[in-house]
Amino acid sequence: MKKLFVIFLFLISFQLFSAPISKNVAYKIAEYYLKLIDKSGEKVFVSEAYIPKWLGINDELYIFESNNAYVIIAGDDAVIPILAYSDEGIFSNKDSLCPGVAIFLSQYKTQIINIRQNGLTATQEIKSQWDALLNKNYKIR
Repeated sequence: MKKLFVIFLFLISFQLFSAPISKNVAYKIAEYYLKLIDKSGEKVFVSEAYIPKWLGINDELYIFESNNAYVIIAGDDAVIPILAYSDEGIFSNKDSLCPGVAIFLSQYKTQIINIRQNGLTATQEIKSQWDALLNKNYKIR
């Protein structure tokens, strides 16, 4: 009985902390979401968007693009999964990055780092959004 109680406490405490999202999981979510917002009717080819190295973004967020759309996926499940998207245009521009976009991405990076450092957890609404995306039953609002 004591073993069962310890295992139960371990499982509960494990659920209380946020977890990083792998690039592979983010890719699957991006692929699903980009298909949802696609207006072209063509086959959706998803690729990772170029993020300038000087932004120092590692696994805090991921950016994927397709035919004529992009989506920014959070790198931690304590954060809303879809940080931004556009169903018109691509994200990558290796020559330059608009200063406003650089600030936007840097702010998200900082917020996600703070969430991780402070051990913050997702609300039930955020958990539901991740579950819906992972189970491919997400409803666009």
